[in-house]
Amino acid sequence: MKNLAVLIMAVVLSATLSGCMLKSGDDLLSLPKPPSDYLMLQKNLDVITATGASLTSPNTGKNQAPIQLIDIDADGEPEAISLFKLSDESGQFRIYVHKKDGDSYRELGYIEGHCDAIESINYPRFNSSGERSILVSWQLGSSPELGMTVCLYKDDQLKTVLDTEYSNLVIDDLDQNGSDEIITIINEAKTGRFSTKLHEFRNDSIKMISETPLSKKAEEVDRIITGNLSDGARAVFVDSITEDNGLVTDVLMQKGEDLVNLALNDATGSGEKTTRKLSVHCADVDSDGVIEVPASELLPGYRESPDAQWSLLWSRFSSDGVFQSLFRTYHNFSEEWYLVFKDGWTGNITVTRSTNGLMRYTAFELYQKHKDPIPLLRIYAFTGDDRESLAKSYGFIYLGSSSSTAYSAIIPEEAAGQKLAPTTSELAELFHIIPEEWDSETY
Repeated sequence: MKNLAVLIMAVVLSATLSGCMLKSGDDLLSLPKPPSDYLMLQKNLDVITATGASLTSPNTGKNQAPIQLIDIDADGEPEAISLFKLSDESGQFRIYVHKKDGDSYRELGYIEGHCDAIESINYPRFNSSGERSILVSWQLGSSPELGMTVCLYKDDQLKTVLDTEYSNLVIDDLDQNGSDEIITIINEAKTGRFSTKLHEFRNDSIKMISETPLSKKAEEVDRIITGNLSDGARAVFVDSITEDNGLVTDVLMQKGEDLVNLALNDATGSGEKTTRKLSVHCADVDSDGVIEVPASELLPGYRESPDAQWSLLWSRFSSDGVFQSLFRTYHNFSEEWYLVFKDGWTGNITVTRSTNGLMRYTAFELYQKHKDPIPLLRIYAFTGDDRESLAKSYGFIYLGSSSSTAYSAIIPEEAAGQKLAPTTSELAELFHIIPEEWDSETY
């Protein structure tokens, strides 16, 4: 009992002393002030722990506290959500919901699962008034599939509206009407392909309204993000690993009653325009609020091999399926930087990577089929304690630094007079350090 009281007090004090850090964009987390409210809640939780149950936490996700206070009915007063494992042997878990009622909390009910662990818990909005559902994901042994239960709180009771299994999950307001859609991805055993299902809240229930496949090339879902198309519509971007360890992107959006895959070629069942040999995720590369999708192309002078060098052509979609190519880049992922191609480089510039003494560099050269290439630019990456001083030493054009690496460039003498050689001012616009958030996941 003492440990439970300490835990509740710690959670409450944490929210009180640093509440601004715990709030989400929707102000979901809002905990009562100690000591009276936490003592009231403790009495209810003591009843549960007296049966031998113990508090537990989800394995993954954004909401990993064993006790969470969420305003699920949008009345301005948060409900207490507590996660329990009933016993070590039973494989039985419960998520209890308590509502503050005057000077006490009363139990509204619980969500129960027979599983190995609670994988995650989320709170999708089920109407534009801000009321929220409770979505619990369950770990089902060694199965790659997860269980999912979705409950609504209506008429002073919990109501289960969905029980299903899935491989991957996305929660987003795709049609931007104030309530969230739930998109699940499953691996269909019969077809051997991934299928996506769109679930929508309707009339205090939830309904699967549409289904569409991912690309035939998708062997394993690698990363999922949500973001904007070029015309502001919301979409889900699914990067999947292909047979040759590259990636293919599927772009899913809601059009009325349909879930549409904008990247899919209906004739071939694949996404040729969004396939690349490199393991490079889609991202908002130019920070314009729109997600761009890359496709790879061999640089001049190379054939496909482990040592081949590639450029990436970044494109974006609109909601009517228009595919617009924007710009080309070269990415050096081991050194965590990329360079945007300047006009005229496509088809004319090749890249080599070398080491000069203790310094490693990447050379951009004018490709000549039957002649030696002409050096136009070298980019250096410095690590170690003296990296900044080395990067800023005489002869280098300083480009910036990350937490572990400093970057500089040299425009060699051979580049003089070459129209495709970059200038110092152009380098400031073309060179970029790869942001850490490009590797982030939504769920």
